[in-house]
Amino acid sequence: MLDYYPLAIRAFKDGMMERRRGHIVAVSSTFGIVPFGRTVCYSATKFGVRGLMEGLNEEFYMNGYSNDIFVTCVYPGFVATRKEFMEYLEQLGCRVPINTPDEVADTAIDAVLRNRCEVITSSLIMRIMLKFYAATQSSFGRESKQMALPKERSMAFREQYFQHVDGAYEAASVRRKRPDKPLSLDRLEKNVRFVLVEVFPKVAKVLLLLVPVLVRDFVQFLLPAKKKSISNQLALVTGGGNGLGRALCFRLAQEGCSVAVADIDLVGARRTAEEVRTRFGVKADAFHVDVSDYGSVTKLKEAIESSLGNVDILVNNAALLAMLSLSEGKPEDVQRIVNVNLLSHFWTIRAFKDGMVERRRGHIVAICSLLGIVPFGRTISYCATKFGVRGLMESLENEFYQDGLKNDIHTTCVFPAGIRTRKGFVDLVKDIKLTVPLSSPEYVANLIVDAVRANKTEIVPSTWEMRLVAAIYPYMPKSLILLVVDTVLGVTPVLTSRE
Repeated sequence: MLDYYPLAIRAFKDGMMERRRGHIVAVSSTFGIVPFGRTVCYSATKFGVRGLMEGLNEEFYMNGYSNDIFVTCVYPGFVATRKEFMEYLEQLGCRVPINTPDEVADTAIDAVLRNRCEVITSSLIMRIMLKFYAATQSSFGRESKQMALPKERSMAFREQYFQHVDGAYEAASVRRKRPDKPLSLDRLEKNVRFVLVEVFPKVAKVLLLLVPVLVRDFVQFLLPAKKKSISNQLALVTGGGNGLGRALCFRLAQEGCSVAVADIDLVGARRTAEEVRTRFGVKADAFHVDVSDYGSVTKLKEAIESSLGNVDILVNNAALLAMLSLSEGKPEDVQRIVNVNLLSHFWTIRAFKDGMVERRRGHIVAICSLLGIVPFGRTISYCATKFGVRGLMESLENEFYQDGLKNDIHTTCVFPAGIRTRKGFVDLVKDIKLTVPLSSPEYVANLIVDAVRANKTEIVPSTWEMRLVAAIYPYMPKSLILLVVDTVLGVTPVLTSRE
């Protein structure tokens, strides 16, 4: 999904720019706003689509096309499409408003006609619930309801759902039609009943649970966080041969961790591992891996367990820092960015998570980016992957909670701003006069390891100004965001050729 969208936009965007006319619509999902366990892969891709469209919108503005080419990101709730999907919701006892495809299409087209950047195509009640849940979902608890469905009846094991067969699509039966009038007594009665039976009790429960949680959070804010010991644990750092990954290897070794240094640059990995052993006296070994290839990651797991043991701390750090718009480079370049920056997280988590679950101990760290919160033109492919990482980690945390592992396996998603790693990146920041503070790898690594020891789920290791931007960005109007872009960016990077 996420590799198709950039390539499809790439194919048609240039023609729109030549004609100075066009509109690009992407269908994301409400799971692109509020991720959910059991939908980790889906939520990650839909977050990625969201980041892709927000970055594209900013780039059109930077290029002077804000009044000519528009983007609209659609966030549907539950839609009565495939028959097996509706049956699956019934098996789960999921009581949520379900829209017909016609209703979603009407709302989406209306948003296009109004040039709206985004639209949630669900009922007013559902939109309010989404906004409320997005603001509070990480704070209050809830009972975990697990349901063991027969293997042959779970959507995850329906092979036809993942394999395309011409003419095999079976539409869900639509039990209701959109009323001719915008409002009818029957529709009003259904909405009122839904609020009284489904919404009101849950909102009341949330408000009751929220009081002690707010008190607890306030106390934790005043008191220093209790930090756990990670001594004698094994940490795997991908991309550990250089830059931030190298600094993380040193900082983890300082805490007494054995370190597996994995990198496609085996020379750099060996140099880091040797220095870890010499300086800190802990076990360390270097491993060659192409994180974008699942077979390579599987071999990495076997090699590490044979050499050092079971991985307790997984740090997904490897990434391509690419200032690449959709019109630049080759299609293979876009595919490579998606594979290394996002798909690699799927492969490593898939490889090491089950062992953590069996041992009921583990910590998964993802090095995302501030661009996973605040998108930016000229980095559209990069932003899309980092939004995807953010959605992946939020839904993974939710899934550990659902499985009763919230006190055993933890996640930390890291949103760095600028880091002084590669010389080419630092020179580029200077050339475009980007007023973003650059931190040293050692400074960022220190904050990351402290966050791991304190079991923090998110951290922005930068100045207080950058942390403030990350906190308020989701609530800022688009006009203000574009004004900030004009202020922060000194020189707009020129688009290069495709080749």
